[in-house]
Amino acid sequence: MMEILIVVVIIGIMAIIFGNAGNQAAFERQRGQEAISNLELIHNGEKRFFLEHNNYFFCGGPVCTPEEIRSNLTFVIDTRNFEYSINSTTVASQPGYRAVATRRSGECVGRSLNITHNNSTIQKGCDKW
Repeated sequence: MMEILIVVVIIGIMAIIFGNAGNQAAFERQRGQEAISNLELIHNGEKRFFLEHNNYFFCGGPVCTPEEIRSNLTFVIDTRNFEYSINSTTVASQPGYRAVATRRSGECVGRSLNITHNNSTIQKGCDKW
């Protein structure tokens, strides 16, 4: 009976160890989807902001605060997993913006996703996303 208990414990420990690796990839994919959704929100919010103000919203510093985004683009994003920045750009003498989401932790730490005013396709910096 003791042998069966030991085997069950060993199998349980192996399931935890090997099952966790698959979960990490799924968690990273989910985090990437979160950032993609937030960048799409920023892209649409910037379109509305431009229609109302005839210019784009940019963050006051290198990283946007949730309050800056909420008060200017009128929605709330979760910044626990990514830092967001919105910077000005100029393309063919036309003003624009570039929004970037940079991963705070996890497998893709330091890697970014970005979207620009003239292209709603999100560029991904990590193959897990």
